[in-house]
Amino acid sequence: MADCFSEYAFFKYRLKAQVEYLIKLSKEPEFNILRPLNITQQEQLRSLVTNFSLKDAKIMQDIDRFGYQYEEKDHSTNQSKTHTLGPIQHDTKAVEYYLRLKLKETTFNNLSHLSEIIHFALTSEDLINIAYAIMLTRLKKQYIIPELTELLNSLAKQAREEANTPMLGRTHGQNATPTTFGKEMANYLTRLKTQLNKLNNIKLTAKLNGATGNYNAHNLAFPKIDWISFSKELINSLNLTPNLHTTQIESHDTVIEFFQIIQRINNIIQDLCVDMWLYISNNYFIQENKKHEVGSSTMPHKINPWRCEVAEGSTKESNAKINGFTNTLQTSRYQRDLSDHVPQRAMGVALAHTYIAITHLRQELSRLTINKQILKEDLENKAEVLTEAIQTILRKENHQDSYELLKHFSRGKNITLEQLHQTIDQIEDLNQNIKGQLKQLTPSTYIGLAPKLAINAAADWEAQNSQNTTKQNTTPITQIIIDLRTLTENQKQDLKQLTPTIENKDIKILFLHAEHEKQIPNNQKIQESDMPIGKHILYLGAQDQTQKQAQKNQHLCVNCTRDGKLKFNITQMQELLAIINMTTELN
Repeated sequence: MADCFSEYAFFKYRLKAQVEYLIKLSKEPEFNILRPLNITQQEQLRSLVTNFSLKDAKIMQDIDRFGYQYEEKDHSTNQSKTHTLGPIQHDTKAVEYYLRLKLKETTFNNLSHLSEIIHFALTSEDLINIAYAIMLTRLKKQYIIPELTELLNSLAKQAREEANTPMLGRTHGQNATPTTFGKEMANYLTRLKTQLNKLNNIKLTAKLNGATGNYNAHNLAFPKIDWISFSKELINSLNLTPNLHTTQIESHDTVIEFFQIIQRINNIIQDLCVDMWLYISNNYFIQENKKHEVGSSTMPHKINPWRCEVAEGSTKESNAKINGFTNTLQTSRYQRDLSDHVPQRAMGVALAHTYIAITHLRQELSRLTINKQILKEDLENKAEVLTEAIQTILRKENHQDSYELLKHFSRGKNITLEQLHQTIDQIEDLNQNIKGQLKQLTPSTYIGLAPKLAINAAADWEAQNSQNTTKQNTTPITQIIIDLRTLTENQKQDLKQLTPTIENKDIKILFLHAEHEKQIPNNQKIQESDMPIGKHILYLGAQDQTQKQAQKNQHLCVNCTRDGKLKFNITQMQELLAIINMTTELN
Protein backbone atom coordinates (compact mmCIF):
# COMPACT_ATOMS: atom_id res chain seq x y z
CA MET A 1 0.00 0.00 0.00
CA ALA A 2 3.03 2.27 0.23
CA ASP A 3 2.69 3.01 -3.48
CA CYS A 4 -0.58 4.79 -2.60
CA PHE A 5 0.10 6.24 0.84
CA SER A 6 3.58 6.94 2.21
CA GLU A 7 6.15 9.73 2.23
CA TYR A 8 7.23 8.40 -1.17
CA ALA A 9 3.67 8.63 -2.49
CA PHE A 10 3.17 12.05 -0.91
CA PHE A 11 6.19 13.40 -2.78
CA LYS A 12 5.08 11.68 -5.99
CA TYR A 13 1.55 13.06 -6.05
CA ARG A 14 2.61 16.58 -5.13
CA LEU A 15 4.89 16.32 -8.14
CA LYS A 16 1.93 15.10 -10.19
CA ALA A 17 -0.16 18.08 -9.11
CA GLN A 18 2.70 20.43 -10.00
CA VAL A 19 3.22 18.82 -13.42
CA GLU A 20 -0.47 18.88 -14.34
CA TYR A 21 -0.64 22.53 -13.25
CA LEU A 22 2.25 23.40 -15.58
CA ILE A 23 0.68 21.58 -18.49
CA LYS A 24 -2.65 23.27 -17.87
CA LEU A 25 -0.94 26.69 -17.71
CA SER A 26 0.76 26.05 -21.04
CA LYS A 27 -2.64 25.54 -22.67
CA GLU A 28 -3.97 28.86 -21.42
CA PRO A 29 -3.76 31.45 -24.28
CA GLU A 30 -3.67 34.44 -21.93
CA PHE A 31 -0.71 33.01 -19.99
CA ASN A 32 1.74 34.61 -22.42
CA ILE A 33 4.96 34.11 -20.43
CA LEU A 34 4.88 30.38 -21.24
CA ARG A 35 4.82 29.08 -24.77
CA PRO A 36 2.52 26.08 -25.31
CA LEU A 37 3.99 22.66 -24.59
CA ASN A 38 3.67 20.15 -27.39
CA ILE A 39 2.58 16.56 -26.81
CA THR A 40 6.16 15.31 -26.52
CA GLN A 41 7.00 17.93 -23.90
CA GLN A 42 3.84 17.15 -21.96
CA GLU A 43 4.71 13.46 -21.93
CA GLN A 44 8.25 14.29 -20.86
CA LEU A 45 6.89 16.12 -17.85
CA ARG A 46 4.45 13.35 -17.02
CA SER A 47 7.23 10.77 -17.29
CA LEU A 48 8.74 12.33 -14.17
CA VAL A 49 5.67 11.11 -12.31
CA THR A 50 5.32 7.82 -14.17
CA ASN A 51 8.97 6.89 -13.54
CA PHE A 52 9.14 8.36 -10.05
CA SER A 53 11.28 6.16 -7.80
CA LEU A 54 12.40 5.91 -4.20
CA LYS A 55 15.66 7.52 -5.32
CA ASP A 56 13.73 10.56 -6.51
CA ALA A 57 11.80 10.73 -3.24
CA LYS A 58 15.10 10.52 -1.35
CA ILE A 59 16.43 13.53 -3.29
CA MET A 60 13.37 15.54 -2.28
CA GLN A 61 13.77 14.47 1.33
CA ASP A 62 17.45 15.41 1.29
CA ILE A 63 16.66 18.85 -0.11
CA ASP A 64 14.15 19.26 2.70
CA ARG A 65 15.92 17.74 5.70
CA PHE A 66 19.62 17.01 5.15
CA GLY A 67 20.91 18.91 2.16
CA TYR A 68 21.47 17.55 -1.34
CA GLN A 69 24.72 17.70 -3.28
CA TYR A 70 24.70 17.68 -7.08
CA GLU A 71 27.09 18.33 -9.93
CA GLU A 72 26.49 21.15 -12.39
CA LYS A 73 28.63 22.08 -15.38
CA ASP A 74 30.07 25.60 -15.42
CA HIS A 75 29.82 26.56 -19.09
CA SER A 76 32.38 29.37 -18.70
CA THR A 77 35.08 26.94 -17.58
CA ASN A 78 33.57 23.74 -19.01
CA GLN A 79 34.12 22.08 -15.64
CA SER A 80 31.72 20.50 -13.20
CA LYS A 81 31.09 22.17 -9.89
CA THR A 82 29.54 20.66 -6.77
CA HIS A 83 26.56 22.49 -5.34
CA THR A 84 24.64 21.91 -2.12
CA LEU A 85 20.92 22.58 -1.97
CA GLY A 86 19.32 22.81 1.45
CA PRO A 87 18.38 21.63 3.95
CA ILE A 88 15.48 24.01 3.37
CA GLN A 89 13.11 22.55 6.02
CA HIS A 90 10.09 22.66 3.68
CA ASP A 91 9.06 19.40 2.03
CA THR A 92 6.69 20.92 -0.54
CA LYS A 93 9.20 23.54 -1.67
CA ALA A 94 11.61 20.62 -2.03
CA VAL A 95 9.28 19.23 -4.73
CA GLU A 96 9.63 22.49 -6.67
CA TYR A 97 13.43 22.53 -6.31
CA TYR A 98 13.65 18.89 -7.37
CA LEU A 99 11.65 19.68 -10.49
CA ARG A 100 13.93 22.61 -11.27
CA LEU A 101 16.97 20.32 -11.00
CA LYS A 102 15.39 17.74 -13.30
CA LEU A 103 14.64 20.36 -15.94
CA LYS A 104 18.32 21.27 -16.02
CA GLU A 105 19.24 17.73 -17.08
CA THR A 106 20.15 17.13 -20.71
CA THR A 107 17.14 14.92 -21.34
CA PHE A 108 14.85 17.78 -20.32
CA ASN A 109 16.78 20.73 -21.77
CA ASN A 110 13.86 21.66 -23.99
CA LEU A 111 11.84 22.31 -20.82
CA SER A 112 14.35 24.43 -18.89
CA HIS A 113 12.31 27.56 -19.61
CA LEU A 114 9.68 26.29 -17.17
CA SER A 115 11.88 26.79 -14.09
CA GLU A 116 10.43 30.10 -12.96
CA ILE A 117 6.87 29.02 -13.75
CA ILE A 118 6.92 25.83 -11.70
CA HIS A 119 5.22 27.17 -8.56
CA PHE A 120 3.58 30.21 -10.13
CA ALA A 121 1.02 31.85 -7.78
CA LEU A 122 0.61 28.60 -5.82
CA THR A 123 0.73 27.95 -2.11
CA SER A 124 2.00 24.66 -0.73
CA GLU A 125 -1.49 23.61 0.26
CA ASP A 126 -2.61 23.74 -3.39
CA LEU A 127 -0.31 20.78 -4.05
CA ILE A 128 -0.74 19.11 -0.67
CA ASN A 129 -4.53 18.84 -0.68
CA ILE A 130 -4.59 17.54 -4.24
CA ALA A 131 -1.90 14.97 -3.43
CA TYR A 132 -3.76 13.65 -0.38
CA ALA A 133 -7.04 13.45 -2.30
CA ILE A 134 -5.35 11.44 -5.07
CA MET A 135 -3.64 9.17 -2.55
CA LEU A 136 -6.85 8.41 -0.66
CA THR A 137 -8.77 7.81 -3.88
CA ARG A 138 -6.13 5.43 -5.24
CA LEU A 139 -5.88 3.51 -1.98
CA LYS A 140 -9.65 3.21 -1.84
CA LYS A 141 -9.90 1.93 -5.42
CA GLN A 142 -6.84 -0.31 -5.48
CA TYR A 143 -7.08 -1.92 -2.05
CA ILE A 144 -10.12 -1.27 0.15
CA ILE A 145 -12.96 -1.64 -2.38
CA PRO A 146 -11.62 -4.79 -4.14
CA GLU A 147 -10.94 -6.55 -0.84
CA LEU A 148 -14.27 -5.51 0.65
CA THR A 149 -16.04 -6.72 -2.50
CA GLU A 150 -14.49 -10.16 -2.08
CA LEU A 151 -15.61 -10.24 1.56
CA LEU A 152 -19.17 -9.47 0.48
CA ASN A 153 -18.97 -12.25 -2.10
CA SER A 154 -18.05 -14.66 0.70
CA LEU A 155 -20.91 -13.46 2.89
CA ALA A 156 -23.40 -13.72 0.00
CA LYS A 157 -22.27 -17.30 -0.64
CA GLN A 158 -22.80 -18.19 3.02
CA ALA A 159 -26.17 -16.40 3.11
CA ARG A 160 -27.44 -18.39 0.11
CA GLU A 161 -25.94 -21.77 0.99
CA GLU A 162 -26.94 -21.66 4.67
CA ALA A 163 -30.27 -19.85 4.25
CA ASN A 164 -32.14 -22.87 5.69
CA THR A 165 -29.58 -23.89 8.32
CA PRO A 166 -31.37 -23.28 11.65
CA MET A 167 -29.47 -22.07 14.66
CA LEU A 168 -30.27 -20.86 18.14
CA GLY A 169 -30.75 -17.12 18.44
CA ARG A 170 -29.32 -15.30 21.43
CA THR A 171 -30.33 -11.93 22.81
CA HIS A 172 -28.51 -10.54 25.87
CA GLY A 173 -26.46 -13.75 25.60
CA GLN A 174 -29.52 -15.87 26.48
CA ASN A 175 -31.47 -18.37 24.40
CA ALA A 176 -33.88 -16.61 22.03
CA THR A 177 -36.05 -17.15 18.97
CA PRO A 178 -34.29 -19.32 16.33
CA THR A 179 -32.77 -17.89 13.18
CA THR A 180 -30.66 -19.35 10.38
CA PHE A 181 -26.95 -18.99 9.87
CA GLY A 182 -27.54 -17.72 6.35
CA LYS A 183 -29.82 -14.97 7.65
CA GLU A 184 -27.20 -13.85 10.18
CA MET A 185 -24.61 -13.57 7.40
CA ALA A 186 -27.19 -11.73 5.29
CA ASN A 187 -27.46 -9.10 8.01
CA TYR A 188 -23.74 -8.35 7.76
CA LEU A 189 -23.82 -8.57 3.98
CA THR A 190 -26.54 -5.94 3.77
CA ARG A 191 -24.88 -3.60 6.25
CA LEU A 192 -21.50 -3.77 4.53
CA LYS A 193 -23.07 -3.41 1.08
CA THR A 194 -24.66 -0.13 2.17
CA GLN A 195 -21.31 1.24 3.33
CA LEU A 196 -19.48 -0.06 0.26
CA ASN A 197 -21.91 1.83 -1.96
CA LYS A 198 -21.31 5.00 0.05
CA LEU A 199 -17.56 4.51 -0.21
CA ASN A 200 -17.80 3.94 -3.95
CA ASN A 201 -19.82 7.09 -4.45
CA ILE A 202 -17.94 9.59 -2.31
CA LYS A 203 -15.74 11.95 -4.31
CA LEU A 204 -13.11 13.96 -2.47
CA THR A 205 -12.84 17.71 -2.91
CA ALA A 206 -9.72 19.72 -3.72
CA LYS A 207 -8.76 23.38 -4.05
CA LEU A 208 -6.32 25.35 -6.23
CA ASN A 209 -6.87 28.98 -5.27
CA GLY A 210 -3.74 30.38 -3.68
CA ALA A 211 -2.57 31.65 -0.30
CA THR A 212 -5.94 32.52 1.25
CA GLY A 213 -8.33 31.01 -1.26
CA ASN A 214 -9.00 34.15 -3.33
CA TYR A 215 -6.69 33.75 -6.36
CA ASN A 216 -4.98 37.01 -5.28
CA ALA A 217 -1.63 36.46 -7.02
CA HIS A 218 -3.22 34.70 -9.99
CA ASN A 219 -5.65 37.50 -10.66
CA LEU A 220 -3.10 40.29 -10.12
CA ALA A 221 -0.66 38.84 -12.65
CA PHE A 222 -3.18 37.70 -15.28
CA PRO A 223 -6.58 39.31 -14.68
CA LYS A 224 -7.94 38.19 -18.08
CA ILE A 225 -7.70 34.51 -17.20
CA ASP A 226 -10.80 32.93 -15.68
CA TRP A 227 -8.94 31.37 -12.78
CA ILE A 228 -12.08 29.90 -11.22
CA SER A 229 -12.83 27.91 -14.38
CA PHE A 230 -9.13 27.09 -14.72
CA SER A 231 -8.96 25.49 -11.28
CA LYS A 232 -12.29 23.69 -11.71
CA GLU A 233 -11.15 22.14 -15.00
CA LEU A 234 -7.81 21.03 -13.59
CA ILE A 235 -9.30 19.49 -10.45
CA ASN A 236 -12.04 17.75 -12.45
CA SER A 237 -9.36 16.29 -14.76
CA LEU A 238 -7.86 14.60 -11.68
CA ASN A 239 -11.23 12.97 -10.90
CA LEU A 240 -11.75 15.18 -7.87
CA THR A 241 -14.47 17.71 -7.02
CA PRO A 242 -13.50 21.40 -6.96
CA ASN A 243 -13.98 23.25 -3.68
CA LEU A 244 -14.04 26.96 -4.56
CA HIS A 245 -14.72 28.33 -1.09
CA THR A 246 -11.74 27.73 1.17
CA THR A 247 -9.09 29.50 3.21
CA GLN A 248 -5.49 28.56 2.46
CA ILE A 249 -6.37 24.96 3.24
CA GLU A 250 -9.06 22.71 1.85
CA SER A 251 -11.63 22.21 4.60
CA HIS A 252 -11.21 18.41 4.81
CA ASP A 253 -14.98 18.00 5.16
CA THR A 254 -15.20 15.27 2.50
CA VAL A 255 -12.13 13.56 3.96
CA ILE A 256 -14.02 13.33 7.25
CA GLU A 257 -17.08 11.94 5.43
CA PHE A 258 -14.78 9.41 3.76
CA PHE A 259 -13.35 8.22 7.06
CA GLN A 260 -16.72 8.14 8.77
CA ILE A 261 -17.69 5.56 6.16
CA ILE A 262 -14.47 3.65 6.88
CA GLN A 263 -15.27 3.82 10.59
CA ARG A 264 -18.71 2.31 10.03
CA ILE A 265 -17.13 -0.45 7.94
CA ASN A 266 -14.67 -1.08 10.78
CA ASN A 267 -17.48 -1.28 13.33
CA ILE A 268 -19.51 -3.74 11.24
CA ILE A 269 -16.44 -5.92 10.63
CA GLN A 270 -15.62 -5.83 14.34
CA ASP A 271 -19.18 -6.90 15.13
CA LEU A 272 -18.91 -9.81 12.69
CA CYS A 273 -15.50 -10.83 14.06
CA VAL A 274 -16.82 -11.02 17.62
CA ASP A 275 -19.86 -13.05 16.56
CA MET A 276 -17.72 -15.47 14.53
CA TRP A 277 -15.29 -15.84 17.44
CA LEU A 278 -18.17 -16.70 19.77
CA TYR A 279 -19.66 -19.15 17.26
CA ILE A 280 -16.26 -20.84 16.97
CA SER A 281 -15.95 -21.06 20.77
CA ASN A 282 -19.39 -22.73 20.85
CA ASN A 283 -18.19 -25.31 18.31
CA TYR A 284 -20.59 -24.05 15.67
CA PHE A 285 -17.67 -24.25 13.25
CA ILE A 286 -14.98 -26.78 12.52
CA GLN A 287 -11.68 -24.99 12.03
CA GLU A 288 -9.41 -26.14 9.24
CA ASN A 289 -6.65 -28.36 10.61
CA LYS A 290 -3.47 -27.87 8.60
CA LYS A 291 -0.79 -30.33 9.65
CA HIS A 292 2.15 -27.95 9.31
CA GLU A 293 0.56 -25.21 11.46
CA VAL A 294 0.93 -24.67 15.21
CA GLY A 295 -1.83 -23.28 17.41
CA SER A 296 0.00 -22.93 20.71
CA SER A 297 3.65 -23.12 21.70
CA THR A 298 2.73 -25.28 24.71
CA MET A 299 -0.75 -26.76 24.10
CA PRO A 300 -0.50 -29.12 21.11
CA HIS A 301 -4.27 -29.54 20.67
CA LYS A 302 -5.01 -25.90 19.93
CA ILE A 303 -6.39 -24.38 16.70
CA ASN A 304 -6.90 -20.71 17.46
CA PRO A 305 -9.12 -18.29 15.53
CA TRP A 306 -6.36 -15.69 15.64
CA ARG A 307 -7.25 -14.19 12.27
CA CYS A 308 -10.59 -13.11 13.72
CA GLU A 309 -8.76 -11.59 16.66
CA VAL A 310 -6.29 -9.75 14.42
CA ALA A 311 -9.18 -8.42 12.34
CA GLU A 312 -11.02 -7.24 15.44
CA GLY A 313 -7.91 -5.58 16.83
CA SER A 314 -7.13 -3.94 13.49
CA THR A 315 -10.56 -2.31 13.31
CA LYS A 316 -10.02 -0.88 16.78
CA GLU A 317 -6.61 0.48 15.81
CA SER A 318 -8.05 2.02 12.66
CA ASN A 319 -10.90 3.64 14.57
CA ALA A 320 -8.51 5.00 17.20
CA LYS A 321 -6.61 6.81 14.44
CA ILE A 322 -9.80 7.99 12.78
CA ASN A 323 -11.24 9.30 16.04
CA GLY A 324 -8.06 11.30 16.54
CA PHE A 325 -7.93 13.08 13.24
CA THR A 326 -11.66 13.52 12.67
CA ASN A 327 -11.58 15.70 15.78
CA THR A 328 -8.68 17.74 14.37
CA LEU A 329 -8.90 18.08 10.61
CA GLN A 330 -11.96 20.31 10.34
CA THR A 331 -10.55 23.13 12.46
CA SER A 332 -7.76 25.58 11.60
CA ARG A 333 -6.82 28.97 13.06
CA TYR A 334 -7.85 31.88 10.84
CA GLN A 335 -6.78 31.13 7.26
CA ARG A 336 -4.58 28.16 8.26
CA ASP A 337 -2.25 26.50 10.71
CA LEU A 338 -0.27 23.26 10.56
CA SER A 339 -2.34 21.29 13.07
CA ASP A 340 -3.71 19.13 10.24
CA HIS A 341 -0.33 17.81 9.07
CA VAL A 342 0.15 15.14 11.74
CA PRO A 343 -3.31 13.56 11.40
CA GLN A 344 -3.06 13.68 7.60
CA ARG A 345 0.06 11.55 7.74
CA ALA A 346 -1.83 9.03 9.88
CA MET A 347 -4.62 8.53 7.33
CA GLY A 348 -2.75 5.80 5.47
CA VAL A 349 -2.09 3.92 8.73
CA ALA A 350 -5.81 3.94 9.53
CA LEU A 351 -6.69 2.54 6.11
CA ALA A 352 -3.93 -0.05 6.32
CA HIS A 353 -5.46 -1.40 9.55
CA THR A 354 -8.86 -1.59 7.85
CA TYR A 355 -7.31 -3.48 4.93
CA ILE A 356 -5.62 -5.90 7.35
CA ALA A 357 -8.94 -6.43 9.12
CA ILE A 358 -10.77 -7.29 5.89
CA THR A 359 -8.06 -9.64 4.60
CA HIS A 360 -7.77 -11.52 7.90
CA LEU A 361 -11.53 -11.88 8.25
CA ARG A 362 -11.72 -13.27 4.70
CA GLN A 363 -8.98 -15.75 5.54
CA GLU A 364 -10.77 -16.85 8.71
CA LEU A 365 -14.07 -17.38 6.91
CA SER A 366 -12.35 -19.48 4.25
CA ARG A 367 -10.98 -21.83 6.94
CA LEU A 368 -14.31 -22.58 8.64
CA THR A 369 -16.86 -25.33 8.01
CA ILE A 370 -20.24 -25.02 9.67
CA ASN A 371 -20.89 -27.79 12.22
CA LYS A 372 -24.55 -28.51 11.49
CA GLN A 373 -24.76 -31.36 13.96
CA ILE A 374 -23.77 -29.12 16.88
CA LEU A 375 -26.16 -26.41 15.71
CA LYS A 376 -28.98 -28.94 15.57
CA GLU A 377 -28.24 -30.45 18.97
CA ASP A 378 -27.91 -27.04 20.59
CA LEU A 379 -31.20 -25.88 19.14
CA GLU A 380 -33.36 -28.96 19.61
CA ASN A 381 -32.58 -29.08 23.32
CA LYS A 382 -34.03 -25.60 23.82
CA ALA A 383 -37.80 -26.03 23.51
CA GLU A 384 -38.33 -22.91 25.66
CA VAL A 385 -37.61 -20.78 22.57
CA LEU A 386 -41.01 -21.89 21.22
CA THR A 387 -42.91 -20.13 24.01
CA GLU A 388 -42.95 -16.95 21.92
CA ALA A 389 -44.73 -18.82 19.14
CA ILE A 390 -47.28 -20.42 21.50
CA GLN A 391 -48.19 -17.24 23.40
CA THR A 392 -48.59 -15.41 20.08
CA ILE A 393 -51.05 -18.00 18.76
CA LEU A 394 -52.91 -17.98 22.09
CA ARG A 395 -53.27 -14.21 21.78
CA LYS A 396 -54.59 -14.69 18.24
CA GLU A 397 -57.17 -17.11 19.68
CA ASN A 398 -58.07 -14.50 22.31
CA HIS A 399 -56.88 -16.67 25.19
CA GLN A 400 -56.60 -14.67 28.40
CA ASP A 401 -53.21 -14.08 30.09
CA SER A 402 -51.35 -15.95 27.35
CA TYR A 403 -48.00 -14.33 28.04
CA GLU A 404 -48.27 -14.82 31.80
CA LEU A 405 -49.13 -18.50 31.35
CA LEU A 406 -46.01 -19.19 29.33
CA LYS A 407 -43.86 -16.99 31.54
CA HIS A 408 -44.86 -18.94 34.66
CA PHE A 409 -44.12 -22.18 32.84
CA SER A 410 -40.78 -21.36 31.24
CA ARG A 411 -38.95 -18.32 32.66
CA GLY A 412 -35.34 -19.18 33.51
CA LYS A 413 -35.83 -22.86 32.73
CA ASN A 414 -34.58 -25.31 30.15
CA ILE A 415 -37.73 -26.93 28.74
CA THR A 416 -38.03 -30.18 26.77
CA LEU A 417 -40.50 -30.68 23.92
CA GLU A 418 -42.32 -33.26 26.01
CA GLN A 419 -42.87 -30.75 28.83
CA LEU A 420 -44.00 -28.14 26.32
CA HIS A 421 -46.53 -30.53 24.76
CA GLN A 422 -47.92 -31.38 28.19
CA THR A 423 -48.47 -27.68 28.88
CA ILE A 424 -50.21 -27.23 25.52
CA ASP A 425 -52.53 -30.16 26.29
CA GLN A 426 -53.47 -28.56 29.63
CA ILE A 427 -54.58 -25.25 28.08
CA GLU A 428 -58.37 -25.02 28.43
CA ASP A 429 -60.74 -23.72 25.76
CA LEU A 430 -58.17 -24.19 22.97
CA ASN A 431 -59.23 -25.89 19.77
CA GLN A 432 -57.70 -29.37 19.37
CA ASN A 433 -56.57 -28.54 15.82
CA ILE A 434 -54.68 -25.51 17.17
CA LYS A 435 -53.12 -27.69 19.85
CA GLY A 436 -52.05 -30.14 17.18
CA GLN A 437 -50.48 -27.38 15.08
CA LEU A 438 -48.56 -26.03 18.06
CA LYS A 439 -47.25 -29.49 18.92
CA GLN A 440 -45.93 -29.82 15.36
CA LEU A 441 -43.57 -26.89 15.98
CA THR A 442 -39.92 -27.60 16.69
CA PRO A 443 -37.08 -25.15 17.31
CA SER A 444 -35.61 -26.08 13.92
CA THR A 445 -38.80 -25.27 12.03
CA TYR A 446 -39.65 -22.06 13.88
CA ILE A 447 -37.42 -19.87 11.70
CA GLY A 448 -40.00 -17.51 10.22
CA LEU A 449 -38.94 -15.85 6.95
CA ALA A 450 -35.23 -16.17 7.68
CA PRO A 451 -34.49 -18.30 4.56
CA LYS A 452 -36.29 -15.86 2.28
CA LEU A 453 -34.55 -12.87 3.84
CA ALA A 454 -31.15 -14.54 3.47
CA ILE A 455 -31.70 -15.46 -0.16
CA ASN A 456 -33.08 -12.01 -0.97
CA ALA A 457 -30.01 -10.34 0.53
CA ALA A 458 -27.69 -12.60 -1.46
CA ALA A 459 -29.67 -11.96 -4.63
CA ASP A 460 -29.59 -8.20 -4.10
CA TRP A 461 -25.81 -8.26 -3.77
CA GLU A 462 -25.40 -10.61 -6.72
CA ALA A 463 -27.59 -8.36 -8.85
CA GLN A 464 -25.54 -5.31 -7.92
CA ASN A 465 -22.31 -7.18 -8.48
CA SER A 466 -23.49 -9.27 -11.39
CA GLN A 467 -21.21 -9.96 -14.29
CA ASN A 468 -22.26 -8.75 -17.71
CA THR A 469 -21.78 -11.27 -20.53
CA THR A 470 -19.02 -9.06 -21.88
CA LYS A 471 -17.32 -8.71 -18.51
CA GLN A 472 -15.17 -11.17 -16.61
CA ASN A 473 -14.37 -9.20 -13.48
CA THR A 474 -16.68 -7.82 -10.81
CA THR A 475 -14.82 -4.61 -10.06
CA PRO A 476 -13.15 -1.93 -12.17
CA ILE A 477 -9.53 -2.55 -13.11
CA THR A 478 -7.22 -0.88 -10.59
CA GLN A 479 -3.98 -2.79 -11.32
CA ILE A 480 -2.36 -4.14 -14.47
CA ILE A 481 0.36 -6.80 -14.45
CA ILE A 482 2.35 -6.97 -17.69
CA ASP A 483 4.70 -9.81 -18.59
CA LEU A 484 7.35 -7.83 -20.45
CA ARG A 485 9.04 -10.86 -22.00
CA THR A 486 5.90 -11.58 -24.04
CA LEU A 487 5.64 -8.13 -25.68
CA THR A 488 7.15 -7.11 -28.99
CA GLU A 489 9.36 -4.03 -29.16
CA ASN A 490 6.58 -2.13 -30.91
CA GLN A 491 4.14 -3.10 -28.18
CA LYS A 492 6.61 -1.92 -25.53
CA GLN A 493 6.96 1.46 -27.25
CA ASP A 494 3.19 1.81 -27.60
CA LEU A 495 2.77 0.89 -23.96
CA LYS A 496 5.27 3.57 -22.94
CA GLN A 497 3.17 6.19 -24.72
CA LEU A 498 -0.03 4.85 -23.20
CA THR A 499 1.22 4.58 -19.61
CA PRO A 500 0.39 8.17 -18.49
CA THR A 501 -3.17 7.78 -19.79
CA ILE A 502 -3.61 4.52 -17.87
CA GLU A 503 -2.13 5.90 -14.65
CA ASN A 504 -4.35 8.98 -14.88
CA LYS A 505 -7.24 6.54 -14.45
CA ASP A 506 -5.86 5.62 -10.99
CA ILE A 507 -4.56 2.31 -12.31
CA LYS A 508 -1.22 0.99 -11.08
CA ILE A 509 1.02 -0.84 -13.59
CA LEU A 510 3.31 -3.65 -12.41
CA PHE A 511 5.82 -5.56 -14.55
CA LEU A 512 6.94 -9.19 -14.57
CA HIS A 513 10.39 -10.18 -15.84
CA ALA A 514 11.60 -6.59 -15.80
CA GLU A 515 14.79 -7.16 -13.80
CA HIS A 516 17.04 -5.66 -16.49
CA GLU A 517 14.76 -2.75 -17.40
CA LYS A 518 16.52 0.21 -15.77
CA GLN A 519 13.87 2.73 -16.81
CA ILE A 520 11.22 0.91 -14.76
CA PRO A 521 11.20 1.85 -11.05
CA ASN A 522 11.88 -1.04 -8.70
CA ASN A 523 8.57 -0.56 -6.94
CA GLN A 524 6.82 -1.46 -10.21
CA LYS A 525 8.72 -4.73 -10.66
CA ILE A 526 7.31 -7.92 -9.17
CA GLN A 527 8.05 -11.63 -9.18
CA GLU A 528 5.57 -14.30 -10.26
CA SER A 529 5.41 -15.55 -6.68
CA ASP A 530 4.30 -12.09 -5.55
CA MET A 531 1.39 -11.69 -7.98
CA PRO A 532 -1.60 -10.41 -5.95
CA ILE A 533 -5.05 -12.02 -6.00
CA GLY A 534 -8.20 -10.25 -7.13
CA LYS A 535 -10.68 -9.65 -9.91
CA HIS A 536 -9.65 -5.99 -10.05
CA ILE A 537 -6.35 -6.96 -11.71
CA LEU A 538 -5.76 -7.23 -15.48
CA TYR A 539 -2.97 -9.52 -16.62
CA LEU A 540 -1.36 -8.99 -20.05
CA GLY A 541 0.86 -11.72 -21.44
CA ALA A 542 1.02 -14.89 -23.51
CA GLN A 543 -0.66 -18.24 -23.00
CA ASP A 544 1.80 -19.97 -20.68
CA GLN A 545 2.19 -21.13 -17.10
CA THR A 546 2.35 -17.56 -15.82
CA GLN A 547 -1.00 -16.81 -17.41
CA LYS A 548 -2.45 -19.95 -15.82
CA GLN A 549 -1.31 -18.66 -12.44
CA ALA A 550 -2.91 -15.29 -13.21
CA GLN A 551 -6.18 -17.08 -13.97
CA LYS A 552 -5.95 -18.91 -10.64
CA ASN A 553 -5.45 -15.51 -9.02
CA GLN A 554 -8.77 -14.39 -10.56
CA HIS A 555 -7.16 -11.86 -12.91
CA LEU A 556 -8.82 -10.66 -16.09
CA CYS A 557 -6.38 -12.22 -18.56
CA VAL A 558 -5.60 -10.62 -21.92
CA ASN A 559 -3.42 -12.22 -24.60
CA CYS A 560 -0.88 -10.03 -26.35
CA THR A 561 -1.39 -11.96 -29.62
CA ARG A 562 -4.39 -12.62 -31.84
CA ASP A 563 -3.97 -16.40 -31.77
CA GLY A 564 -4.94 -16.74 -28.16
CA LYS A 565 -8.02 -18.60 -26.93
CA LEU A 566 -9.10 -16.10 -24.30
CA LYS A 567 -12.00 -13.67 -24.52
CA PHE A 568 -9.58 -10.79 -25.09
CA ASN A 569 -6.72 -11.15 -27.59
CA ILE A 570 -4.94 -7.99 -28.70
CA THR A 571 -1.92 -6.81 -30.67
CA GLN A 572 -2.29 -3.03 -30.32
CA MET A 573 -1.90 -1.40 -26.93
CA GLN A 574 -4.81 0.95 -27.68
CA GLU A 575 -7.01 -2.14 -27.49
CA LEU A 576 -5.86 -2.56 -23.90
CA LEU A 577 -7.18 0.90 -23.11
CA ALA A 578 -10.51 -0.05 -24.68
CA ILE A 579 -10.78 -3.11 -22.39
CA ILE A 580 -10.01 -0.97 -19.33
CA ASN A 581 -12.64 1.58 -20.34
CA MET A 582 -15.19 -1.17 -20.93
CA THR A 583 -14.76 -2.70 -17.47
CA THR A 584 -15.01 0.74 -15.90
CA GLU A 585 -18.20 1.62 -17.77
CA LEU A 586 -19.81 -1.72 -16.91
CA ASN A 587 -19.24 -1.04 -13.24
